[in-house]
Amino acid sequence: MGRKSSIGKIGQGVKIAAGLFWADYGNLRDTVRELEEGGADWIHLEMRDGKYMDFAAPRGGIDIVEGIRPHTNLEIEVQLQMVRPSIELYRQLGEVGADLISLPIETTGEMLVQHLLFIKETLGLKGGVWAWQGTPIGAFEQYVPLVDIVEYECKAPFWKPTSGAQSPHTLDEIMFTNIRRLHDMLVEGGVESSVELMKILARACGHTRLAELRADDLPTPGVRGPGPPGGRRAARQPGQGGPPPPRSPPRCRAPPRAGGRARPRPPPRRAPPPPLGPPRRHPARGRAAPRRRPPPRRPAPPPQACSASVAAPSRRKRTAMRTATPLAT
Repeated sequence: MGRKSSIGKIGQGVKIAAGLFWADYGNLRDTVRELEEGGADWIHLEMRDGKYMDFAAPRGGIDIVEGIRPHTNLEIEVQLQMVRPSIELYRQLGEVGADLISLPIETTGEMLVQHLLFIKETLGLKGGVWAWQGTPIGAFEQYVPLVDIVEYECKAPFWKPTSGAQSPHTLDEIMFTNIRRLHDMLVEGGVESSVELMKILARACGHTRLAELRADDLPTPGVRGPGPPGGRRAARQPGQGGPPPPRSPPRCRAPPRAGGRARPRPPPRRAPPPPLGPPRRHPARGRAAPRRRPPPRRPAPPPQACSASVAAPSRRKRTAMRTATPLAT
């Protein structure tokens, strides 16, 4: 019997990627067979290098993929939770039977696009990207044309103890908005019918068998019935028919009048600016320059003894005049 192909084929229902993180590693053969009989669409395996998120020990290595491959016909997804995974690792995963490799947006590095092209074009596998809650939604946009799946995980306080089948993930109200934005991004890119949109379940189901899972155990928008707690409408799943659910009116408009025409809302009043204090004067330029005293005036010269019209002859002239004057006879 050939291998089942489910990833990238969008239908009307919800798909389940059965994770092996909390599985019994001593009984994986029976576990994957039970998951396939229970209706899982593919196997989800998380592979860690011991550095990502400061976990002390690796988990979900190549030997796990190689061990479960002969016992299931489902596709196997390997979600890498690593710091800068290598191309050689992708090649080894393809050789042992992995069908989909999901790369972390935060830690793959600046060559993420080239790694996706190598996975899809050189190895012939399916590729995807994933990120934790808190990563901006716009970080997925440039990878939408290249991937087969987009995964966005809600927060998980791993330091808190869990019991049984309880999941450490916790769901916030903002995650419904995030999933809606990711879906709209796929629609704008024209790939809503070929790219999977996956969100990690955040509900403590408490079941030990996949066959016991019910629709009420799924927090995914559009699956739990009328909507999530709080009254918000559920998001329409990719590929579902019918018009999209009506959106609430913008907050910037007032409720419509009786005639049906919306009345524009007046602009909000702004608080008056605080009163201005005394003008600040520059320490050097603000004060007036000191006044300088004018220079002292020179005294006028003393008046001359002789008349202004006849100048007194000098001594040499008087001697010459006296010598040149003839004596009277």
